[in-house]
Amino acid sequence: MLIQPRTEIFDSLKSGPTLPLSLLSAVRLAVKEFDVSLVDQRIDADWRSTLEKAIRNGAWATAITSVTGRQLIYAAQAAQLSKKLGAKVIWGGVHATLLDWQVLKDGLADIVVRGEGEVTLLELLHALKQETPLDAVQGISFLKEGRLVRTSDRKFIDLASMPDVPYQLAGEAYVFSRKGRKALYFETSRGCPNACDYCYNTAFHKRRWRPEPGASVLGRLTRLKRNFPQVGHISIVDDNFLADRKRALEIASGLLKLDLGLTYQVQGANVNDVDRLSEHDLHLLKRSGCVRLDMGVESGSKKIIAQMNKRLDLGAVQRVNKKLKEHGIVPWYNFMAGFPGETKEDLYSTLSLLLDLTRRNPDALVSPIYCLAPYPGTNMYSKAVDLGVEFPKTTRDWGRFSLDKPLAPGMSEVDIETLASLYFFSIFVDKKIDEYDTFPGIALAARLYRPIARFRLSRLLLKPAPEKTIFEILVELKQKAICLREHL
Repeated sequence: MLIQPRTEIFDSLKSGPTLPLSLLSAVRLAVKEFDVSLVDQRIDADWRSTLEKAIRNGAWATAITSVTGRQLIYAAQAAQLSKKLGAKVIWGGVHATLLDWQVLKDGLADIVVRGEGEVTLLELLHALKQETPLDAVQGISFLKEGRLVRTSDRKFIDLASMPDVPYQLAGEAYVFSRKGRKALYFETSRGCPNACDYCYNTAFHKRRWRPEPGASVLGRLTRLKRNFPQVGHISIVDDNFLADRKRALEIASGLLKLDLGLTYQVQGANVNDVDRLSEHDLHLLKRSGCVRLDMGVESGSKKIIAQMNKRLDLGAVQRVNKKLKEHGIVPWYNFMAGFPGETKEDLYSTLSLLLDLTRRNPDALVSPIYCLAPYPGTNMYSKAVDLGVEFPKTTRDWGRFSLDKPLAPGMSEVDIETLASLYFFSIFVDKKIDEYDTFPGIALAARLYRPIARFRLSRLLLKPAPEKTIFEILVELKQKAICLREHL
């Protein structure tokens, strides 16, 4: 039984929940030998009853994943219920990989799968089913007589050797809409070669970028379109799609020739890589169906960029903004705040850049300004520890962190309430809510509120923010409406 916990607020603004791709990818070997089903807290208001019924009907193991933050609270609820009902709890994902000892000590899992789950999970399920020793399964952690056991790390998998992701386990509820086109998540590579201090990649993927060959990617896309003809848009979830320019353009050329009727967006691209693309390259991307490139900028302060070990030329950001506008490709820029030593002047530099990019390119989009999460295993975590920051001692306490509230107050001169308000106002500063065909009422409210949000950000008039409370109530009502719709 796969369990998808609830996620952050912004995910709730989309027309449908995002596909639990990490869970589906993890079982793409196991699904051929075991019966697998999915429980999703985002669309099942009565998920406890669904889970209880499944376990009483024979489900003997549950697999859970969670990112660091509020999602851990909901994941812990599912884990506790699963254990109470007698099922083995397997926990994977980035948070559990980096803090396996804590998840196990807290009694929330029987086994932690570290790193990639495809091969590990299959071997683990065989061992559990046959009641053979777990010590022989690579890439897992568990407690043995109260002592932490970590088996040897498993080598990274060859993506091209893996079977297709079993999208059918999720069903139509996860084919969300992007500007009228049904959309699915899709992966073509893992990892990133860069060494940004805040990024989980340095600890999880060891700075190794592992691509699936272009021909293999095109084959998967062809099969996906054949099996799901209603899908017209693909969201590529790679951390660094353009790390190999030749491969990226090979995929673009292939899509152009195949004429599958797909548009696509890239969730992970590097500003410098995009800046190096020629006019011909950008023209090819556009013709092949590329409609959006997401890039990490993080800060408008040169001091903060240098401090986070991010090799970024702010001049390249402006050049890319201009190039993508000319070629009709939407840029999406990711921003963060709450860095160690970040001053109000640094923050104002970030806001000035964010507003300038969207002014010069009205189609440009920006992420909500996320609060920095110093993940264990990253250099930023070590820096925070050196600054005297005390991190949570339990998994549930890590759940106090969210993308709109800093985990480590005191790292920045900017107070918690200001950072939370930045996240809220930056949701509405551009047209990003229109990207996902959300409920008409929310979309209209966002458009009407946009000038106010931009004004408040430009003047740093962030408090008080009573509209934030109203917005959270509307999002909760939308979440309930989605649950109701799925049960009708």
